[in-house]
Amino acid sequence: TLRGIFFQTTVSAFLSFLAFAFGFLKTYFFSKYLSMEEFGVLSLLFTLSGFLMYAFTLGSFQFLYRNMSEGDIERKNAFCVSLLITIILSSISILVTHLFINQISLLLNLSQFKSELKLTILATATTSIMIIFLFYHYGLGRNNFQNILQFLRSSLWVIVSIIFSIRFNLNLYNILI
Repeated sequence: TLRGIFFQTTVSAFLSFLAFAFGFLKTYFFSKYLSMEEFGVLSLLFTLSGFLMYAFTLGSFQFLYRNMSEGDIERKNAFCVSLLITIILSSISILVTHLFINQISLLLNLSQFKSELKLTILATATTSIMIIFLFYHYGLGRNNFQNILQFLRSSLWVIVSIIFSIRFNLNLYNILI
């Protein structure tokens, strides 16, 4: 199993390095193609998304991970409860955002970026649901699979944005899509 440990460590380190590299690439790319205002709004929306990720899950991914070592029934129950909580909170958040977008965007001083704010809430809700699946696989000991999913979650949109920027002129809305 020394070979298994080495393989898992190597894959983890490689994906961590790639994610770090894409962080630099993301900053360079977006600061080059977005206006200063759009870049600032993108940073604000990333911060908001990170905060909302915990609000949408209520930490249920930690509950799930903690219960993954239990029996089959407990594991399935923890997964279902975590997923249900996240889906309900995410759905309510999407509905509230849709109904009160004017007030929320005014409160956050993002009145001219309402569509971008809506996209951020939708993407955060989707990502929150994905986090439950990530922690489920992590709890099952599928670390490399979970690391690949985590890398794709954090970097795939950067890769797609860069590819599309070669052909199209991107703005903040296009990047968020």
